[in-house]
Amino acid sequence: MHRHLEGTSSQLPVQKDTGISLQSTRRPAQAVGGTQRSPAASGGSAPPLNRLQRELLANFADAGGDLGDAAACRRLFGWVEVRLPLLPDQAHRAMELVWGADTATPYRHLAWQLNVSEPAFRQLVSRGKCCFRKAIQRQTWEG
Repeated sequence: MHRHLEGTSSQLPVQKDTGISLQSTRRPAQAVGGTQRSPAASGGSAPPLNRLQRELLANFADAGGDLGDAAACRRLFGWVEVRLPLLPDQAHRAMELVWGADTATPYRHLAWQLNVSEPAFRQLVSRGKCCFRKAIQRQTWEG
């Protein structure tokens, strides 16, 4: 079965902006690389965006998305999370680990969780990012 990252619609239902940070789409309190992450652990504020999230937001902006629109950014994050399982199995698992990781988690810890070498893990993430970059470019993000 051939799977695509493209959706039938780039519009996902979004609640009105309630001041929730872009991190609202992330799973709460994940154990990644031996650290527990939750908004409460950081004084109630959302953790900073990790490198993958920043790169996908940059792709989103390059494709016409509005980074100043919190609802549009939440739609992008929801769009990404819905499409993660559409990647090939290992790339999907690698991208999910990176997507949920904090900024300080080394790739070697994430690679260990998949039982692959760090270079192999980086290659899986690179393939996933490439798939998402192309899919983001094909979407219409204005308005």
